[in-house]
Amino acid sequence: MKHSTLNKDQTGLVSIIVTLIIMIILTLIVIGFARISRREQQQILDRQLSAQAFYAAETGVSDAVKVMKSELRDPSATNLNFDTDRYVDQCEGPNSFITKGGLSNQIGGTGNTISYTCLLVDPDPLMLEYGNIDTNASRIVPVFAKDGGAIHSVSVGWQDKSGGSDLNGCNDSSTTPELPATWPSDCNTGMMRVDIVPVAGNSLSRNALLDSLSTVYLYPWPSSSNSATNTASYVGGGTARPGFERQGSIIRVNCGPGAVSGASKQCNLTITGLQSLNSNAFVLRLKSIYKPSVATVTATRGATQLELKSAQAMVDATGKSNDVLRRIQVRIPIAATDLPYPEFALETITSLCKRFAFAPGQPIAWDGRENCNLLD
Repeated sequence: MKHSTLNKDQTGLVSIIVTLIIMIILTLIVIGFARISRREQQQILDRQLSAQAFYAAETGVSDAVKVMKSELRDPSATNLNFDTDRYVDQCEGPNSFITKGGLSNQIGGTGNTISYTCLLVDPDPLMLEYGNIDTNASRIVPVFAKDGGAIHSVSVGWQDKSGGSDLNGCNDSSTTPELPATWPSDCNTGMMRVDIVPVAGNSLSRNALLDSLSTVYLYPWPSSSNSATNTASYVGGGTARPGFERQGSIIRVNCGPGAVSGASKQCNLTITGLQSLNSNAFVLRLKSIYKPSVATVTATRGATQLELKSAQAMVDATGKSNDVLRRIQVRIPIAATDLPYPEFALETITSLCKRFAFAPGQPIAWDGRENCNLLD
């Protein structure tokens, strides 16, 4: 009987297994790199589409501004009406801003994948926002009630333009805060000067404007202090008691998180008592002291926050590129509030000759410099 002999030599099996393992590892590495590459390509494409959508939204804003400026120049030029609520009704349909303004929201021609899909315009926002209240120039803020009713209170909110929130150094140990020579480095929010004057109806006379104009300086104060406030009562009516009882008062304003529930900015002051003036229109003059600020302004009648006209239009635009959407919201000034209004009664960049009469019978003094003898 013959017996067969099996060959049990396993030489080379280890190399085969090692080769398979290396191939699996290389395959996983290649798949990983492929996924990373596809992800990078997708991110690059998304960034490109996002930029295109953003530019499309900006185009929508520009088109809205063009229509609004045209209407402000000639209200009969379009079928729009700056005082109607349909500015904010809907994105599409016969009452949309795009349709009423006769705008072509397709960028680059009909059928292009880039467009702005929604364009909302509110010419009477509940809140006015200002991104730069500088220390060198005032910002004039019209506060006009859209419904024509009297304004009872006006609120001003402000905070550091650069976003700083440190208020630790804002405490002033004196009984009455003064204007320091240098502002503390650990007090990020500067002071705010506020002038308020009614400009409606019988208020537009020299004497009325002089009697009702009020100036106050708002001093930021940490919310932990009990000596600060978030309201100030306007007291008007005659030179005996001008607004806030004393012109140029420095008011400590309670600032910081939780100082005012739902506040728009770090520091907020509500000026109450304006109903005594029975005015539906005020003008504020805002000017930062020591540090530039951002600010908001609102007005109320009782507990109702009022829509404010003739100051700003809020434009809300959504741009689209393929399946990527970008939404932006900007404020467009209706009234020119950033013109170079004079900050002083007299300003010059050259020498100024001044003459002072001290008392009857006394000599008149003048600047003794050359060519400045006012008696010649």
